[in-house]
Amino acid sequence: MAQNGSGCVGKLVGWAVAAILVVIVAKSCGLDLNPFGGDDTACEASGSSSSGAVAYADDDSCPDYLREAVGDSAWAHDQQEAIRDLKLTVGRYMTSASAAPQTMTSGYDHFSDLADAYLRDSDFNYPERGQPTVISHVETKIAAKMRHDGVTAAVVAINNPQVCGPAMGCQQAVPAILPEGSVLYVWELDADEPVTLEGRATP
Repeated sequence: MAQNGSGCVGKLVGWAVAAILVVIVAKSCGLDLNPFGGDDTACEASGSSSSGAVAYADDDSCPDYLREAVGDSAWAHDQQEAIRDLKLTVGRYMTSASAAPQTMTSGYDHFSDLADAYLRDSDFNYPERGQPTVISHVETKIAAKMRHDGVTAAVVAINNPQVCGPAMGCQQAVPAILPEGSVLYVWELDADEPVTLEGRATP
């Protein structure tokens, strides 16, 4: 009886090891066979490839409307049509808290003040004199609003051909403002896929 019991235990251990190996191999191929894992915290572009936009939000779920907007260039182009010819940089955005498109315009206001405060208290290379102009940019202001409102994911379509990326640009400022686990997807003008800016701040 003891021998039968130990034999069963051995078989169970063998099957468990095999199952774990299958999950590991599948994961390396881009498949998720983990029955205990879900995508409750994943905000991934619908239909995106492994090289597409993927990031992780701390909220309980990523709404379908946000997932679709992140993966659909047609959505971005539709938003950009209304703002394409405006002189200032303007962004049309949605968040994980609201499907209603909102507008953010570049310039100095309450949100740029908020961005300035967050950047001063971050690892951002803040200048010794004056304020960095990046605090007035659409992406940075949206990031500041997200953090203030406790929103962990958003997507914005801008009327600018690129997200500024020098040493003191949005590609450095947005991650410095957003907390870890937060993400802002930015659709540049007429782009095929968004730029992903993931938070690294630890407030």
